[in-house]
Amino acid sequence: GILRFASANNSEAMRIDTSGNVGIGGTPVNFTNYVNLDVKTNASGGGVIGFHDSGGTRVGCISHTESLNTFAVEAFNSHPMTFLTNNAEAMRIDSSQNVGIGVSPSVELHVKDASSHAQLRIETDSASHGAYLELEGSANKYQIYNVGGDLGIDEAGVATRLTIKDST
Repeated sequence: GILRFASANNSEAMRIDTSGNVGIGGTPVNFTNYVNLDVKTNASGGGVIGFHDSGGTRVGCISHTESLNTFAVEAFNSHPMTFLTNNAEAMRIDSSQNVGIGVSPSVELHVKDASSHAQLRIETDSASHGAYLELEGSANKYQIYNVGGDLGIDEAGVATRLTIKDST
């Protein structure tokens, strides 16, 4: 049978069906081979699945806000957000919003490949537009770009376009 939980006015609040699927606020959806939880919210609000530590402190949540049309995964209290593949950490966003891929980040974007060389690819499918990497500080803006097969490196307002310095 079905296990049904009702609120004070006897309207269904949660249901566990015969397959073990769980529905909160509506009929369960069958998610084969996954955790079977379907949370439905009213049109004017949103929904939150919260995660708490053993002391009851909220450490994270998955939420949806209908009025803002947003879906969020959040970590609280300086906890990092980690993403795993094959049971190993692949990416981390720390409490300072630094992103690390293959490494615990020490700067805004930190990429490390321990088995080979790290790669960053910026690609376009447009033949008429190039791929750009823009580096911008408070006083200077640099661009590295590829347009029509030509590689360019420049800084606005600098007479010398490219300087290569040998430190030996």
